[in-house]
Amino acid sequence: MWSASGDDLIPFVLTPARLKQPTAEVPASVTVIDRDLIEAVGAQEVSELLRYVPGMLVAPEPLNNTDNVVYHGGTALVPTDMEVLIDGRAIYRAGLSSVTWSNLPVAVEEIQRIEVVRGPNSTAYGTNAYKAVINIITMHPEDTAGDQKVNLTLGNNGYQHVHLQSGFEALGGFWRVTGVDRGTDHLDDGLDPERFGCSNGDDCADRRDSRFANVRGFYTLPDGNSLDVALVASKSQRNVPDFDLDSNKVREAHHEIGFRYTSLLNEAHELKLSLYGTEYRREQTQRLYEGVAGAFDPQLGALYRLNSDAAMQVVSGQQPTALDTSDPEQVALFTTLAQRYADPADFLIPVNAISRASTTEKRVDIELQDTYSPTSTLTVLSGIGFRYDNVSSYDYYKGEIDQTTSRIFANVNWHATDDWVLHSGAMAEISESFSPAKSFRAAANYLISPVQSFRLVYSQAAKTPDLIKEYAQWSYGVDYIETESPYATGDFYASFIADGGLDAEMIYSYELGYYGQSQLNGKAEWDIRLFREKLDGAHYLYPSIWADRVYSDNCIRYTGVEWQAEYQLSASSGLRTNGAYIQVDIHAEEGLSDGELLGMYAPFSQTLSWNQRWTSGFNSTLSLMLVEDMGEAGGHDNTVDFRRLNATVYGVRKAETLDVNWRLSLQRDFTSDPYLPGGASYVQATRVQATVGTRF
Repeated sequence: MWSASGDDLIPFVLTPARLKQPTAEVPASVTVIDRDLIEAVGAQEVSELLRYVPGMLVAPEPLNNTDNVVYHGGTALVPTDMEVLIDGRAIYRAGLSSVTWSNLPVAVEEIQRIEVVRGPNSTAYGTNAYKAVINIITMHPEDTAGDQKVNLTLGNNGYQHVHLQSGFEALGGFWRVTGVDRGTDHLDDGLDPERFGCSNGDDCADRRDSRFANVRGFYTLPDGNSLDVALVASKSQRNVPDFDLDSNKVREAHHEIGFRYTSLLNEAHELKLSLYGTEYRREQTQRLYEGVAGAFDPQLGALYRLNSDAAMQVVSGQQPTALDTSDPEQVALFTTLAQRYADPADFLIPVNAISRASTTEKRVDIELQDTYSPTSTLTVLSGIGFRYDNVSSYDYYKGEIDQTTSRIFANVNWHATDDWVLHSGAMAEISESFSPAKSFRAAANYLISPVQSFRLVYSQAAKTPDLIKEYAQWSYGVDYIETESPYATGDFYASFIADGGLDAEMIYSYELGYYGQSQLNGKAEWDIRLFREKLDGAHYLYPSIWADRVYSDNCIRYTGVEWQAEYQLSASSGLRTNGAYIQVDIHAEEGLSDGELLGMYAPFSQTLSWNQRWTSGFNSTLSLMLVEDMGEAGGHDNTVDFRRLNATVYGVRKAETLDVNWRLSLQRDFTSDPYLPGGASYVQATRVQATVGTRF
């Protein structure tokens, strides 16, 4: 992280204001996971790297067989409060309001650095940057020209990772082509078959497989102009709990094309035009064997939409005490059902069927960014953008929905004096469906030296409602029905229909930070953040057809401190630590518990790492990860502790024409608790992966 001498000692970051700025001058707290750290810890997944970010919590989610990542806290299922970028392109899935961490189309081997902005950054990146921004920056194609790489990783929980990379010059530009095939048994059948309803009684497979290829190109054009090109194609499949189905699999496919044209008008003025388009397909295939035919009666579904309690009483064979006898429609539906199933055995006639809950999302995003420095001390970055989202799904939306969003933003960076740097930023995002979302940020940095400063930051950010919370008409249709019942002809009876009309969520954030770097008695760098965040009108939806409604009148307050520090003891030895202590105060809407609203939270988390270079070709890293009382907020009855040791030894054997790299990684869990209450732990408390690769 430190260079030899001079100005190179001053570290720079890119993400907070979209400007290359010294870290001591940026209007935010930033964690940088650089190439050295990525190689040292040996993680193969981006989500695992985020354990080295203060306040970031990572845990597997068995119900959907995905990894959940939250900053400070969030819902335990499908958290939605961060913007995730790969080379500036958002990968947030609008249709289901999610990020599939296990299927990110980027290889850790090609990541140059990950910059995590901790705190609202909507003034630079729009409403999805509500609580944080994770910006994954890959190596520049020019830097990898001529590199050919092959890496193979195998592990004891069915883990395999194959990485191929080729860098070359062609068609007047620099290119890099990357391919990855990876898979894992993950928790390795560590789920509770009784709780998750696995069909064979003793096996809850949570296998994950994914493969992708991406191409990145770069052209240097006349007059200092340039063109970036990106192409992505990926496919994945993962098992999810059967829930008394015969099988339950999720398949995803993602295709993307992106361009970014940079025009250097003069030394003080630059324009960037970005355009990318994506298509994302998701299909969840569920096979039902010997289900209950009455549950697929359209009349029962109609009653459920009018009165879910009465419909549930019909299914369970109870007296319909919840039926509203003053509603003639409810009475008529119940009468029909009572006649059809006068003999309860007719309701229980077996049915075999297949459900393919599918969604197709398309997105086009265009943005023009203008960076102008009228003086050496003042920089104004502004821009306009347009995004079009199209989501087609019978199961989730009963058809097709479109949404167009326009945004305008500006950020001003002023080096007012030798000691003071002032910032301001604003963003307005306008959608045809919602009221304008407005965000604002103001910050001041007092420079003790070029590498040491205090900062004071105030941010307020708005987040427009997720599409699934605003427009859902969620049910599961079935095909290929095999039954002797004449009435099982429609969807599964349960459904969720959103009421709509939601207001934007708001966050108000206050931050006092201290950043510093020292060269005395070894090289050290640190950052401390004191913060208070208030989330008003926070939305909550349990992502299921069994949900009753969206809860939108919730308030969450986070107060705490975060720290990160790196100390280079010598040229061959270094220590790193990051952690957070967070207190939360919750006011949940009536009918919703604190634990439901904030199902993934921990008051204390810490990671400690030691890296040692023993010889030029032999290195080691030890990381101890601690999380206290992880789980639902509001008490200690439903929380777990997380204790893990990560150990990695690695090195490179260099030759004239061929480099051979190797790695042995180990994760050891010191608790038998699941990663989240009600979840699951790894069957193997110790997991080992071995990697061998070449570069030529």
